[in-house]
Amino acid sequence: MKRQTKWKVSAAALCLALGTAACSPSVGSASGAAASITVLMTADVPNLDPAMIPSVDSTQLNYFLFDRLIDVDDATGKVSSNLAGEWKIEQTHARFVIKQGITCSDGTPLTAATVAANLNRIKDPAVNSPTVTTYLGSKDYTVTVDETANAVDITLPTPQGFLANQLSGGPSIVCDSSLKNPDSIKSRPIGSGPYVLKETVAGDHFTLERRDGYTWGAGGATTAEPAMPKTVVMKIVTDENTRANLMSSGDANLTIMSGGRLNRFKTGGYTVQKLQGTSYDLVFNQRAGHPGADPAVRKALGQAIDRKEFASIQSEGQSEPLQGLLETGRPCVDPAATGPSIPPSDPQAAVAALTKAGWTKDGSGVLQKDGKPLALTLVASDVNRAATEYLQKRLTDLGVQIKVDGRPSEQASGVLFAGTEWDAVVVGMTAATPTGLAFLLRGPVSPQGSNFAAVDNKEFADLATQARTLGQQGCQMSQAAEKSLFVNSDVLPLVAVGPSVVGKGIKFDAARNVVMPTSLRTGA
Repeated sequence: MKRQTKWKVSAAALCLALGTAACSPSVGSASGAAASITVLMTADVPNLDPAMIPSVDSTQLNYFLFDRLIDVDDATGKVSSNLAGEWKIEQTHARFVIKQGITCSDGTPLTAATVAANLNRIKDPAVNSPTVTTYLGSKDYTVTVDETANAVDITLPTPQGFLANQLSGGPSIVCDSSLKNPDSIKSRPIGSGPYVLKETVAGDHFTLERRDGYTWGAGGATTAEPAMPKTVVMKIVTDENTRANLMSSGDANLTIMSGGRLNRFKTGGYTVQKLQGTSYDLVFNQRAGHPGADPAVRKALGQAIDRKEFASIQSEGQSEPLQGLLETGRPCVDPAATGPSIPPSDPQAAVAALTKAGWTKDGSGVLQKDGKPLALTLVASDVNRAATEYLQKRLTDLGVQIKVDGRPSEQASGVLFAGTEWDAVVVGMTAATPTGLAFLLRGPVSPQGSNFAAVDNKEFADLATQARTLGQQGCQMSQAAEKSLFVNSDVLPLVAVGPSVVGKGIKFDAARNVVMPTSLRTGA
């Protein structure tokens, strides 16, 4: 992975945080190996299993606790080592020779058999991992182990043009002792990463301790550097203003920040690194019985929203509307090719379309059809309050009854994948390529699959599947897949918002939207 200004989410979302300063150990100074630092997370992580739905906070914790097979420079595509010391990656087959001497935090060895068990676990229907197709494009792959060479082979049913990029994001490898006790993975997982989990206080903090003798990190990184923090306290603070105040007062070393609050950290000795943006999209629940099952309703509701106004509010004036599934700077992203297919804002056209579809306003101005109001439950945990209020007003003005569900993002993920209690969502998504999001928008409907909105767009599914096999040669096909989503009003791109990592008293590098733990140095 490129050591540059990027912090991950995956699929999913971007954020870090803290509780009250009185609850945390004092912030570390330049005291070398004895130093402790405080990192602020945006939300609790109730499930530490890396196979499950990732949030930005869970992904960051994963990078402290676990390793992955390889690392990839996002800009150049150059592959470097992590658990694998040698590799051969083709479109339908990959072989990884695992380094000798890798140990887990409980002292047991990590071998090719451990890696194979993880690869088989994430495709197990009983585990139902939503991340498996992100990494491997399918659940129908096979895994074999060469114990003599300490190697693992993966054979895929269909070609994957960006397989190296996909595998650099995961899976994160859990050690054998955790695999033998699966329930422990949620709260006390054992990994081979540079830090080990020492304490968890639900809703307040996680305490991590640096491992000695770690020499197999991404690109050859180790924990031998004396200025690498011995202890990392990851505190949970959901309010961004509180996080900003804690950074300003010197009660924390590292967090992420966005919008106008970043102006506070332009001076005063802070280090600020810009991250990749998370793409915010409006998506409707297309299950039977929900308003979004009707494409005419989906298109009309999308046209009622001024994407430029929403983008300005959500980004605090920092970003323009998205013109595709992802922001520029990633493979196959071409706003000029996909942007014209996004339905333009046109409230009058929205009213006309709904009237044509049989919706009429009652005496109180609420749209009705067959005696039932046009009512939506809007999940808006991923957007700020002002942006939520904007959406609520625009849709209410159209004649829609709106109920806002603003529960925390970790809870909201469960609601979305359960599928029954929501009608519309503004969801933050990110991936290495546009087709990397396809697993969320095609295939089996959740909870059996990961198609959380029950999107049924065969053209998109076919094009995205083909494009994913071709890599860079499939970019035009990838763009055609995106356009089919927009024309069918399956997804309305809104804005990409990229927060920044803010640090004080600490050096760091970020890649794939996570701070790389082995890059941390106290005394900056």
